[in-house]
Amino acid sequence: METTCGIFILNNKSELLIVHPTNASWHSWSIPKGLVNPNETYLKAAIREVFEETNIDLNGHILEYVGEIKYPKRSKLLKAYFIQLDTDGSEFDLKCESTFIHKHTKEVLPENNSVQWQSLDKAKLLIHSTQLELLKTIK
Repeated sequence: METTCGIFILNNKSELLIVHPTNASWHSWSIPKGLVNPNETYLKAAIREVFEETNIDLNGHILEYVGEIKYPKRSKLLKAYFIQLDTDGSEFDLKCESTFIHKHTKEVLPENNSVQWQSLDKAKLLIHSTQLELLKTIK
């Protein structure tokens, strides 16, 4: 089973940071997350993925472990963390630095084509239902 790690990041306006994967339909958003590298802890993987996908460095911050949940219909497990920022996040230069090679065009594309703060109500409509189950344990 693949293990993916991510972080629910809320700003001081109760907005959730979400990303849109480049190859996904426009209504399919996610928290910043990704696979664990060999010899990497779950927490380190989550922090690395957030940095690669959003340009936010959470090293040195205290993160709360939220839990884990299996994606239905897939052999994939999400281990998630949470942080409540004391700012609105406007100081961050939000951008995705991780890339992939498109299988047909061979183009190098960003893993995510959008990084946004969204109100909790809107984010709940956009993120994957499995992630929503974990979000419900936070707020």
